[in-house]
Amino acid sequence: LIDWGLATLLPQSQTPSTESEKRLLASTLRVRRRISAKEGTLPYMSPELHLGLEDHHPSSDVYALGVTLFRIMTGVLPIDVDHRDELVHRIIAGEYRVASDAKPGCPAPLAAIASQAMSISASERFKSAAELAQAVSDCMDAHCGDDSRNDSGFWSFLKRRRHER
Repeated sequence: LIDWGLATLLPQSQTPSTESEKRLLASTLRVRRRISAKEGTLPYMSPELHLGLEDHHPSSDVYALGVTLFRIMTGVLPIDVDHRDELVHRIIAGEYRVASDAKPGCPAPLAAIASQAMSISASERFKSAAELAQAVSDCMDAHCGDDSRNDSGFWSFLKRRRHER
C-alpha cells in the first residue's frame, strides 16, 4: 500500500536534461514549498516533517515504516492521543510507548527494529527502506526457522505467512 498524496520528486545532483524534466522539477519544487508540516497523516510523519524542515530524505519514509511495523505488531499506534498539538509534541520529543507495553508478548527483536526506525534522529534510523526490510527479513530468518520452540504467538504467525508466499 502506497500513499502518493504528498509524493514529490527529489532533485538529483545533476541538472535536468530535457524540457519535460525541467517543467516537472519546477512544478515539484513549487509543490514542496507549499507542503507544510500540517499535511499528511500525522502519526506517521517523522519529527523533521513536523518541524517543517525543508530537506526531505528517505529517513522520513523509514520513520513511517517503523510506525507501520509497530502498529502491525501491537494493533495500536506508538503515540495515541486525541489532541493534535500533543501528538506533534510527542513525535518531536520521541515520546512513544514501548511495544511490549502496548502488547505484552510482542517480539523484542522486531520491537527493536521498529524503535530504530522511529528514532527521533534521522541519522540513527535505517538508511533506507531496503535496509529496514533486510533487518526484518534477518529477524524472521533468526526467529521463524523450523525450530518448534518458536511455534507460538507472533513468530508462528510470521512463519505461516512466510511459507504462504
